[in-house]
Amino acid sequence: DYYGDGILGTGGYSVIDHEGNTIHSDTEDFAIQSIKDLNGEGLTSVRDNVLEVGIGLSPNPASDFINLDIVSTESMNVRIEFMNQLGQVVSSKQTQLIAGNNQETINVSNYAEGVYFVNIISGDKVASKKVTIIR
Repeated sequence: DYYGDGILGTGGYSVIDHEGNTIHSDTEDFAIQSIKDLNGEGLTSVRDNVLEVGIGLSPNPASDFINLDIVSTESMNVRIEFMNQLGQVVSSKQTQLIAGNNQETINVSNYAEGVYFVNIISGDKVASKKVTIIR
């Protein structure tokens, strides 16, 4: 790669939103200028949708209960979802967080063995932690 930017070759690219609308497209030689052309208008960064809370989870792997420690900088209503690898919500609970340390216990004794995600959701923001259930 001549410029040292890791981008090689010719071709084009398109950035398409979740509704199938083309936000940006370029058919020129694939070069650093093509990337600079994308100004981000109308795009949402993944980082924009991250809920800024600290999540501690133990034990991991778990078989009966999971102790969830959530550290928040502010009070807020959240939904705690337990989701399997297929994206199916297997349990959901509304709770109020306080600014500081919060503790929740989740009973996982009836869940099938596998990998799950604990999602803490407030509005359109999400914080997630992976946990493994064993038998």
